[in-house]
Amino acid sequence: MKKTPLLIILLFTSILSFAQTEKENDKNIAEKFEKFFNSSDYSRIFELFSDDMKNALPKEQAKEFFVGLKTQAVKINALEFTKYVRGSFVSFPYNRTV
Repeated sequence: MKKTPLLIILLFTSILSFAQTEKENDKNIAEKFEKFFNSSDYSRIFELFSDDMKNALPKEQAKEFFVGLKTQAVKINALEFTKYVRGSFVSFPYNRTV
């Protein structure tokens, strides 16, 4: 019976140790993305892309993608960090506004 509280404490501690916090650079990029997306400034979003992303999604295709997305999503009200996926990219929940 005494092992149960210890096990609960160890599980709770391990869960807290995996908590993720948003990196400042990622927060800044997300804020810029929100601003550029809401103002339909897709060229500025493209400038945020890495070289690999620019090669994978050229400027005109990126613009077409964002125009289509804007038609569906209308506007981003706020981005709230949720987690890093596979330690490499940020996940934000999506809430559509009309």
